[in-house]
Amino acid sequence: MSGTPAIINGGTALITYMFQDGAGCNATASTGVTINAVPQANLSDTLILCGESSTIAVQPVAPDQTYLWSDGQTTSAISITEDNTCTVTVTAGNGCTTSNSSNVFIQWGQQFISNLLVSGTACAGDTLHFFDISEVLTGVDSYFWQFGDGMVSTARDPLHIYSTPGIFSVTLTATSQ
Repeated sequence: MSGTPAIINGGTALITYMFQDGAGCNATASTGVTINAVPQANLSDTLILCGESSTIAVQPVAPDQTYLWSDGQTTSAISITEDNTCTVTVTAGNGCTTSNSSNVFIQWGQQFISNLLVSGTACAGDTLHFFDISEVLTGVDSYFWQFGDGMVSTARDPLHIYSTPGIFSVTLTATSQ
């Protein structure tokens, strides 16, 4: 056989066979082979989920694919209630399959109620004091505030000044290890 087809995501490969005997006689035959695309089953190697029950899902989801999880579920997303290793086998409409596994750990007691406190109105140039009044069952290790104007802070209860009037969406991301 001459040449090595390099078709990964489906297509047609032309394969040529060359026969040569000891007397110098040659024969060549070619044929086309359809190579079907293998579906994707993208899961992280390790997932750390928060709360009593969480969901993991295969990405991307295609309409002609079927799913079979190690616990017997046949949907693209499943609910996880305990630490374990989840394996999913995805079969495409063309019959090709792939599998992927993820070690799943649930962080019990990591329920988080995010909340912040700030005055409802202010004038441009006023100093606003933002307060984290979130409730978390374990200690918060870091804070990341985004003030909606391109400015950020890592303080727990930061001060911020908006230089222009407007409506700004403030986001607080608090992490706990």
